[in-house]
Amino acid sequence: MERWPLKGLADSGEHAAERLENRKGISMNARSRSEAIEALENLSFIIVVHLALVTFFSSHQAVRHWQSELDGFVSALRRYDKGKKRKHNFNKDLICDALLELLEDRKIQDDIEDFIASKGLPVDDLDFEAVKPLVVPFAESILME
Repeated sequence: MERWPLKGLADSGEHAAERLENRKGISMNARSRSEAIEALENLSFIIVVHLALVTFFSSHQAVRHWQSELDGFVSALRRYDKGKKRKHNFNKDLICDALLELLEDRKIQDDIEDFIASKGLPVDDLDFEAVKPLVVPFAESILME
């Protein structure tokens, strides 16, 4: 299986996934299915934001940073995917549903636009349908072994 198309570069800094997990007190080594699903729910919004950023601003100077953050989310969720009672805590549909639900929610779209605007980026005519094709490859990258 091919790596998802937004391959990023590793950086030496703390990824957003780690910062969020540390703030919420979630263990990076949690392996129960309920803890894995909680981690996915906690990370879903910021994942969708970063997928939107790389979609809408693919030539921006920060795209490598955003891709690196997405790689950090993949790494974090891979750790949660290793289950205690089953081989995988996640499946592609579970991950895709969590992310697509946010992308289809108008309130969430407004929140993403507000976040993007707070970074000084233009928010006119953002097409959230353009982000959806990245969801499946992102989910598949989590499940790769």
